[in-house]
Amino acid sequence: MKIVSVTRPPAPAPAKRVPDEAAVEAKHRSALAAAVQARTRPEASSAVVLKNAETITHAERSDLTNAAELLARAGLNGTPKPKPEPVVPAPRKGFGFTPRPVAELEAELARHVTTGNPAGDAAVAHVRATILIAAHDARATETTLDAARRLMALHKMQAASDVLLDLIGAGFKDREAQRLLIEVDCELGRRDTAREKCQLLGAAYRLDGQGAVAEDVERLAAIL
Repeated sequence: MKIVSVTRPPAPAPAKRVPDEAAVEAKHRSALAAAVQARTRPEASSAVVLKNAETITHAERSDLTNAAELLARAGLNGTPKPKPEPVVPAPRKGFGFTPRPVAELEAELARHVTTGNPAGDAAVAHVRATILIAAHDARATETTLDAARRLMALHKMQAASDVLLDLIGAGFKDREAQRLLIEVDCELGRRDTAREKCQLLGAAYRLDGQGAVAEDVERLAAIL
């Protein structure tokens, strides 16, 4: 009996796996898209490595931190709110003095005339002084001094003080009015007030160059 050995044919080599071209292309596109998205600024670094169909991307951290800036640069952060303009307050209107018509002023003064009665004449002088002070008329000073002297002669010190204070308060600067007011304060027992006014009036007279009058006023302040 003849024995025949049969050699087994070699095993076929394993077939090489051919990658799906569509899948590889899709991965390539995904990698490129990732690279473009990572490069948010020209100075940013990005790298794409294809290794066995795997994608590795890298971007600088600073490229992704400021999201608000990126959105604003892309126009996706909405319209920026305009800064409110500062509110400028309207200028306050001043209350200027409106001069009284001359005819009207003279007509009112004509209704108040002296009659020769000391008490009545003092009252008329007081009214006329008040009218002229309110009108800021240049005659107010002399009229007020006349009214104050008439009232002081009748020992109406409070009325004399009122008309003198009205004149000074309206802005009329007259040394004689201040001197008369000091006398009135002394008569009313306001010696502390009179002393202070004497000191101020003395300084004012010295500024005016009237040293003799200033000495008289200062002497009066020392007596008070």
